Amino acid sequence: MTRDMAPAQAFKAAKAFAWLGLISLVLFFIGIGLAVVQSSDLSATNYVGLFAVLISVVTLIVATVGTASTILLGWRGERRQNEEFKLKIEQLKLDLDEAKAAKASPLGATEPSD
Repeated sequence: MTRDMAPAQAFKAAKAFAWLGLISLVLFFIGIGLAVVQSSDLSATNYVGLFAVLISVVTLIVATVGTASTILLGWRGERRQNEEFKLKIEQLKLDLDEAKAAKASPLGATEPSD
């Protein structure tokens, strides 16, 4: 998914995963609060609270893995893009030097073309 993304898009995706993680963390604490609430009947289990805790933990794990992988792939893509730009700049400098050399040489000294 993030392999073909531009670095800016990858970081936006990572931001979305991070928000999902924060929301699931809040739901985790709400679920813990619901699960711990004591009723008069101690044998009764609050399944809503336990379900909220389970869902929020799974969501938190997925969001954490998504955030980490998206950021790492974004950094990797950005590094690759920077290397490509450096190579392009070097190529343009070589082209400029060749153009300057061709302009500075006398007209008769140019190599014949095929």
